[in-house]
Amino acid sequence: MRRDQWLAMGAAICLLALNSGSEAHRDSTPAVSAAPVVLEADARAELVARLSQRNPRLGSVRAQRIADAVLRCTAEQNIPELTPHLMLAVMFKESDARPHVHSPKGAIGLMQVMPYMYKAFDLPGGIAHLETNIEAGCLVLADNIRRLGYQKGVSAYFWGNQIQNTDYQQGVDEILRDFVPEPSEAAENG
Repeated sequence: MRRDQWLAMGAAICLLALNSGSEAHRDSTPAVSAAPVVLEADARAELVARLSQRNPRLGSVRAQRIADAVLRCTAEQNIPELTPHLMLAVMFKESDARPHVHSPKGAIGLMQVMPYMYKAFDLPGGIAHLETNIEAGCLVLADNIRRLGYQKGVSAYFWGNQIQNTDYQQGVDEILRDFVPEPSEAAENG
């Protein structure tokens, strides 16, 4: 099971546990609202830690902005395969978490968004703006996955419409494997 699946299962168990029991033992705050906030805070902290580890020069404020944008954008797309971990893996593959990278082909920023793709989305801010660049990259990746499925969708992020091989997608999956604990690790930590 992937880490995001473990987290979802853990959230479901927490919600069941919080919702069981008598009303007398609950405080006045609905229990359902507390669990997602805790999980989101944990997810944010994990993303910030991974970003800071990958690029210590980001600093905590930029790492937090990036983590928040990744969490928001992936949640808005509501695609099970499009996880915050996948977004980070693509970001690491594209720019190694360096916000000001420009490729020789013209791609810009953390997600290495091509200017013509950015213009098509009519997003606020500039293409190099952290949150805007992440949102544009997320929109491209989400559209690819919806149209083509996971493997081809991730490959198309690099290749566009002319997918030549799965090397890019395999590279992203290799980065993802570092994010997801092995089943025995998850059981020990869990």
